[in-house]
Amino acid sequence: MSHENAEIVRRAIAAFNGRDFNVALRDAAPDGTVDMSHSRGPDASVYVGHDAVRRFWTDMTEPFERHFELRDSRQGAASSRASASAV
Repeated sequence: MSHENAEIVRRAIAAFNGRDFNVALRDAAPDGTVDMSHSRGPDASVYVGHDAVRRFWTDMTEPFERHFELRDSRQGAASSRASASAV
């Protein structure tokens, strides 16, 4: 991954962690897709476009505190950790 692309991904992940989904999607294609159709969870669907992805992310993150981080490619592309919050 180029340095420029890594910076774009880092900004998007930081915005996602801060729940600023508009900024997280800023550099994403307008018809970007999140395919969760093979999920066994209640959100099993295909989300196309910024509005659909934003709604999915909002629904997915409301009950959790979730953080993603970009790591060196030798360690894997990304990791995540989550903990449930009091509801």
